[in-house]
Amino acid sequence: MVLLSNCDESDTSPNVSPIEFNPNRTYGTMTDQDGNVYKTIQIGEQTWMAENLRVTTFRNGELIQMVDESEDWENLDTPAYCVPLDKNAYRDVYGLLYNKYVCSDDRLIAPEGWHIPNRDDWYELSNFLGSGSLAGRKMKEQGFSHWVDPEDINFLGGDNDSGFTALPAGYRVNSYYRFGRQATWFVDSTPLSDDHISVVSLYDHINDLNFHGYDGYVGFSIRCVKDE
Repeated sequence: MVLLSNCDESDTSPNVSPIEFNPNRTYGTMTDQDGNVYKTIQIGEQTWMAENLRVTTFRNGELIQMVDESEDWENLDTPAYCVPLDKNAYRDVYGLLYNKYVCSDDRLIAPEGWHIPNRDDWYELSNFLGSGSLAGRKMKEQGFSHWVDPEDINFLGGDNDSGFTALPAGYRVNSYYRFGRQATWFVDSTPLSDDHISVVSLYDHINDLNFHGYDGYVGFSIRCVKDE
Protein backbone atom coordinates (compact mmCIF):
# COMPACT_ATOMS: atom_id res chain seq x y z
CA MET A 1 0.00 0.00 0.00
CA VAL A 2 1.25 3.47 -0.89
CA LEU A 3 0.18 6.45 1.18
CA LEU A 4 -0.49 8.96 -1.57
CA SER A 5 -0.41 12.03 0.66
CA ASN A 6 -1.03 13.10 4.20
CA CYS A 7 -3.53 15.79 5.11
CA ASP A 8 -2.37 19.31 4.28
CA GLU A 9 -4.04 22.54 5.39
CA SER A 10 -6.55 22.45 2.52
CA ASP A 11 -7.57 18.96 3.59
CA THR A 12 -8.18 19.81 7.22
CA SER A 13 -10.00 23.14 7.08
CA PRO A 14 -13.59 22.57 8.22
CA ASN A 15 -16.07 21.99 5.42
CA VAL A 16 -19.50 21.11 6.66
CA SER A 17 -21.58 22.39 3.78
CA PRO A 18 -24.64 20.17 3.17
CA ILE A 19 -24.44 17.12 0.93
CA GLU A 20 -25.48 18.02 -2.62
CA PHE A 21 -27.81 15.25 -3.75
CA ASN A 22 -28.99 15.06 -7.36
CA PRO A 23 -32.19 17.16 -7.51
CA ASN A 24 -33.31 15.24 -10.59
CA ARG A 25 -33.34 11.86 -8.89
CA THR A 26 -35.96 10.47 -6.52
CA TYR A 27 -34.51 9.34 -3.19
CA GLY A 28 -35.98 7.06 -0.58
CA THR A 29 -34.95 6.78 3.07
CA MET A 30 -33.80 4.12 5.49
CA THR A 31 -33.05 4.17 9.23
CA ASP A 32 -30.20 2.40 11.01
CA GLN A 33 -30.22 0.80 14.47
CA ASP A 34 -29.11 4.10 16.07
CA GLY A 35 -32.00 6.00 14.53
CA ASN A 36 -29.89 7.80 11.90
CA VAL A 37 -31.90 8.45 8.73
CA TYR A 38 -30.19 8.16 5.33
CA LYS A 39 -31.23 8.89 1.77
CA THR A 40 -31.30 5.86 -0.52
CA ILE A 41 -31.23 5.60 -4.30
CA GLN A 42 -32.25 2.92 -6.77
CA ILE A 43 -29.63 2.31 -9.44
CA GLY A 44 -30.65 -0.36 -11.91
CA GLU A 45 -32.00 -3.31 -9.94
CA GLN A 46 -30.13 -2.31 -6.79
CA THR A 47 -30.98 0.07 -3.95
CA TRP A 48 -27.97 1.75 -2.35
CA MET A 49 -27.45 4.06 0.58
CA ALA A 50 -26.76 7.55 -0.84
CA GLU A 51 -24.72 8.47 2.25
CA ASN A 52 -21.84 6.89 4.15
CA LEU A 53 -22.75 4.81 7.20
CA ARG A 54 -22.45 6.53 10.58
CA VAL A 55 -23.87 3.94 12.95
CA THR A 56 -22.03 3.25 16.23
CA THR A 57 -23.70 -0.02 17.25
CA PHE A 58 -24.21 -3.49 15.83
CA ARG A 59 -27.69 -4.77 15.00
CA ASN A 60 -28.09 -6.23 18.48
CA GLY A 61 -27.47 -2.81 20.04
CA GLU A 62 -23.97 -3.53 21.35
CA LEU A 63 -21.65 -0.54 21.11
CA ILE A 64 -18.69 -0.31 18.74
CA GLN A 65 -15.60 1.18 20.34
CA MET A 66 -14.59 4.69 19.28
CA VAL A 67 -10.81 5.07 18.97
CA ASP A 68 -9.11 8.48 18.67
CA GLU A 69 -5.45 7.64 19.28
CA SER A 70 -3.53 6.67 16.15
CA GLU A 71 -1.22 4.26 17.97
CA ASP A 72 -4.23 2.46 19.41
CA TRP A 73 -5.88 2.29 15.99
CA GLU A 74 -2.92 0.56 14.34
CA ASN A 75 -2.77 -2.11 17.03
CA LEU A 76 -6.46 -2.94 17.27
CA ASP A 77 -7.76 -6.49 16.96
CA THR A 78 -11.36 -5.59 17.87
CA PRO A 79 -14.11 -3.59 16.09
CA ALA A 80 -13.68 0.20 16.15
CA TYR A 81 -14.68 3.40 14.40
CA CYS A 82 -13.50 7.00 14.24
CA VAL A 83 -14.73 10.35 12.93
CA PRO A 84 -12.80 11.71 9.90
CA LEU A 85 -10.00 13.98 11.12
CA ASP A 86 -11.48 13.63 14.64
CA LYS A 87 -13.85 16.48 13.78
CA ASN A 88 -17.32 15.64 15.04
CA ALA A 89 -18.87 18.20 12.68
CA TYR A 90 -17.90 15.92 9.77
CA ARG A 91 -19.91 12.96 11.03
CA ASP A 92 -23.26 13.75 9.41
CA VAL A 93 -21.74 14.65 6.04
CA TYR A 94 -18.87 12.19 5.56
CA GLY A 95 -20.01 9.38 7.85
CA LEU A 96 -17.60 7.36 9.99
CA LEU A 97 -14.46 5.34 9.24
CA TYR A 98 -14.41 1.71 10.39
CA ASN A 99 -11.78 -0.99 10.75
CA LYS A 100 -12.03 -4.45 9.20
CA TYR A 101 -13.15 -6.09 12.45
CA VAL A 102 -16.41 -4.14 12.26
CA CYS A 103 -17.08 -5.58 8.80
CA SER A 104 -16.36 -9.19 9.73
CA ASP A 105 -18.17 -9.23 13.09
CA ASP A 106 -21.04 -11.73 13.34
CA ARG A 107 -23.18 -9.13 15.13
CA LEU A 108 -23.43 -7.27 11.78
CA ILE A 109 -23.09 -3.52 11.38
CA ALA A 110 -25.35 -3.23 8.33
CA PRO A 111 -28.91 -2.23 9.27
CA GLU A 112 -31.61 -4.90 9.06
CA GLY A 113 -32.43 -5.65 5.40
CA TRP A 114 -29.10 -4.28 4.17
CA HIS A 115 -25.56 -5.63 3.79
CA ILE A 116 -22.00 -4.55 3.12
CA PRO A 117 -21.66 -4.95 -0.67
CA ASN A 118 -19.54 -7.79 -1.99
CA ARG A 119 -17.53 -7.67 -5.21
CA ASP A 120 -20.51 -8.80 -7.30
CA ASP A 121 -22.63 -5.97 -5.88
CA TRP A 122 -20.00 -3.38 -6.76
CA TYR A 123 -19.45 -4.84 -10.25
CA GLU A 124 -23.18 -4.79 -10.92
CA LEU A 125 -23.29 -1.10 -9.96
CA SER A 126 -20.22 -0.25 -12.03
CA ASN A 127 -21.38 -2.18 -15.09
CA PHE A 128 -24.84 -0.60 -14.98
CA LEU A 129 -23.29 2.88 -14.93
CA GLY A 130 -20.89 2.12 -17.77
CA SER A 131 -17.78 0.99 -15.86
CA GLY A 132 -14.47 2.85 -15.47
CA SER A 133 -14.54 6.63 -15.60
CA LEU A 134 -18.18 6.69 -16.71
CA ALA A 135 -19.27 4.94 -13.54
CA GLY A 136 -17.03 7.02 -11.30
CA ARG A 137 -18.20 10.33 -12.68
CA LYS A 138 -21.83 9.32 -12.28
CA MET A 139 -21.18 8.30 -8.66
CA LYS A 140 -19.31 11.38 -7.38
CA GLU A 141 -21.14 14.29 -5.80
CA GLN A 142 -21.34 17.06 -8.39
CA GLY A 143 -18.88 19.92 -8.18
CA PHE A 144 -16.20 20.68 -5.64
CA SER A 145 -18.02 21.56 -2.44
CA HIS A 146 -16.46 18.51 -0.78
CA TRP A 147 -14.08 17.12 -3.40
CA VAL A 148 -10.76 18.97 -3.77
CA ASP A 149 -10.63 20.68 -7.17
CA PRO A 150 -7.60 19.27 -9.04
CA GLU A 151 -7.31 22.63 -10.89
CA ASP A 152 -7.11 20.93 -14.27
CA ILE A 153 -9.31 22.88 -16.69
CA ASN A 154 -9.76 19.74 -18.77
CA PHE A 155 -10.91 17.61 -15.84
CA LEU A 156 -14.61 16.92 -15.56
CA GLY A 157 -15.56 16.26 -11.97
CA GLY A 158 -18.51 14.23 -10.84
CA ASP A 159 -22.01 14.85 -12.15
CA ASN A 160 -23.77 12.46 -9.73
CA ASP A 161 -26.09 11.31 -12.52
CA SER A 162 -26.68 8.06 -10.59
CA GLY A 163 -27.60 9.79 -7.33
CA PHE A 164 -24.97 7.72 -5.46
CA THR A 165 -23.39 10.96 -4.15
CA ALA A 166 -19.88 9.71 -3.32
CA LEU A 167 -18.02 11.87 -0.79
CA PRO A 168 -14.25 11.83 -0.06
CA ALA A 169 -13.90 10.90 3.62
CA GLY A 170 -10.32 9.66 3.06
CA TYR A 171 -8.95 6.84 5.20
CA ARG A 172 -7.10 6.25 8.45
CA VAL A 173 -3.81 4.52 9.19
CA ASN A 174 -1.45 6.06 11.76
CA SER A 175 -3.05 9.36 10.79
CA TYR A 176 -5.77 10.57 8.42
CA TYR A 177 -5.02 10.56 4.72
CA ARG A 178 -6.60 11.85 1.50
CA PHE A 179 -9.53 13.64 3.12
CA GLY A 180 -11.28 15.57 0.37
CA ARG A 181 -9.37 13.57 -2.22
CA GLN A 182 -10.41 9.92 -1.92
CA ALA A 183 -13.57 7.94 -1.25
CA THR A 184 -12.96 4.30 -0.30
CA TRP A 185 -15.48 1.69 0.83
CA PHE A 186 -15.15 -1.84 2.12
CA VAL A 187 -15.90 -4.79 -0.13
CA ASP A 188 -17.34 -7.72 1.80
CA SER A 189 -14.90 -10.53 1.15
CA THR A 190 -15.55 -12.69 4.23
CA PRO A 191 -13.50 -14.39 5.55
CA LEU A 192 -11.14 -11.41 5.64
CA SER A 193 -7.40 -11.99 5.51
CA ASP A 194 -5.37 -11.08 8.59
CA ASP A 195 -3.28 -8.61 6.60
CA HIS A 196 -5.30 -7.69 3.52
CA ILE A 197 -8.75 -6.28 2.77
CA SER A 198 -10.62 -5.57 -0.44
CA VAL A 199 -11.89 -2.06 -1.17
CA VAL A 200 -13.25 0.10 -3.97
CA SER A 201 -12.10 3.72 -4.42
CA LEU A 202 -12.74 6.98 -6.25
CA TYR A 203 -10.07 9.70 -6.44
CA ASP A 204 -10.11 13.48 -6.84
CA HIS A 205 -8.01 13.65 -10.03
CA ILE A 206 -9.58 10.78 -12.00
CA ASN A 207 -13.09 9.42 -12.33
CA ASP A 208 -12.28 5.72 -12.60
CA LEU A 209 -13.76 3.34 -10.05
CA ASN A 210 -10.86 1.26 -8.73
CA PHE A 211 -10.96 -2.18 -7.09
CA HIS A 212 -7.84 -2.94 -5.07
CA GLY A 213 -6.44 -4.08 -1.71
CA TYR A 214 -5.13 -2.38 1.41
CA ASP A 215 -3.40 -3.42 4.61
CA GLY A 216 -5.83 -4.79 7.15
CA TYR A 217 -5.51 -2.10 9.82
CA VAL A 218 -6.67 0.79 7.60
CA GLY A 219 -10.02 2.46 8.34
CA PHE A 220 -12.52 3.16 5.56
CA SER A 221 -16.09 4.24 4.88
CA ILE A 222 -19.00 1.83 4.48
CA ARG A 223 -21.89 2.03 2.01
CA CYS A 224 -24.62 -0.59 2.26
CA VAL A 225 -26.82 -2.08 -0.43
CA LYS A 226 -30.32 -3.43 0.16
CA ASP A 227 -30.84 -7.18 0.38
CA GLU A 228 -32.59 -8.68 -2.63
